[in-house]
Amino acid sequence: SPTLATASSGISVTGSVVADGLTVDGSTQFNTGAAGVAEFYHTSGLGGLRVTGSASGSASTIFLSNDKSGTPFDIYSFWGNGSDDSLEFFSGGSPTTGTKRLKLASNGDISFYNDSAAQALFWDSSTSRLGLGTTAPDSKLTVNITAAGDGIELQSNETSIAKLSRTTVGSTVVASLDGVSGRPIHVGGVVNEDVILANAGGNVGIGTSTVNISGFSKALTIDSSESGIELSSSGTIQALFAANTQGATVHGVGSSGIRMFTSASGSTTERFRINADGSCRWTPDGTTHDMTLTASGYLLIGKTNTTFSTAGIELRSGNLGARFTRNFAEPIFVHRTGNDGNIIKFYSQNAE
Repeated sequence: SPTLATASSGISVTGSVVADGLTVDGSTQFNTGAAGVAEFYHTSGLGGLRVTGSASGSASTIFLSNDKSGTPFDIYSFWGNGSDDSLEFFSGGSPTTGTKRLKLASNGDISFYNDSAAQALFWDSSTSRLGLGTTAPDSKLTVNITAAGDGIELQSNETSIAKLSRTTVGSTVVASLDGVSGRPIHVGGVVNEDVILANAGGNVGIGTSTVNISGFSKALTIDSSESGIELSSSGTIQALFAANTQGATVHGVGSSGIRMFTSASGSTTERFRINADGSCRWTPDGTTHDMTLTASGYLLIGKTNTTFSTAGIELRSGNLGARFTRNFAEPIFVHRTGNDGNIIKFYSQNAE
């Protein structure tokens, strides 16, 4: 049979065609026949391109290879996936045997895949959000961290300086900002302004990059001229711990003043209190006010009021003297030891 024949529809060739070039009229189609395969090579057999079509129209594939004499078309392939009208790229074989690396969805979403065929990086076109390790980013950048120590690493000249990761406190997973040995973590309000600095030893500085100003080992150093640590309850300021050039200051802002406890339970173990009116009270056993300094400057021992009939000792300022009251017994005991002599001396008008 002839290897070349003409027909009304064109030229039919049986076998191979060797030509210096091939021109296809743009108004016609290049038909690969029922096999749907076209292969193109350099004369050296290297640098191959293969195009396959599908009779059902569900997919078409383009293969790239660098060696026809070896395993052809095993480098990269990409196809138009007719099931969802996406464009997908594969390495190491065909779309059914290779590893998916990239998918461009018809709606604009972009997915990059890891070696396990999981979507490692995802661009959500509808929300303009980027997800790492997640296909449902909730913010402009969402990083899904599945293990402690993994996360976002910051480097300087290819050297790690910090990592934003996750850790577990009790049974709760929380965020963790971790520094590296010899490199503290610095949080600034503006460039080069000290706000918070945590060094590798676990110490924290606020308003200073030197967390041992006094030379003592400490966990927290605050350097500020007039501000300090503010304590609030339900949005209401209760106390302020500060420092200035005159020294350390403690400010009780709330109506309860400043209270000190020796345990976490504050209802029964209060030991000392400075009230808002300036009065103070000491409670050694947590229940009885053994000593009280009133706003008027009276020192009460064993009593909480200035009623004369109430048992206790009352030392009054302002030249008002002292009161000693005891129920059913002597209010004052005076005992001299060592030798005999005067027990009590009384003075009148500065004269003995």
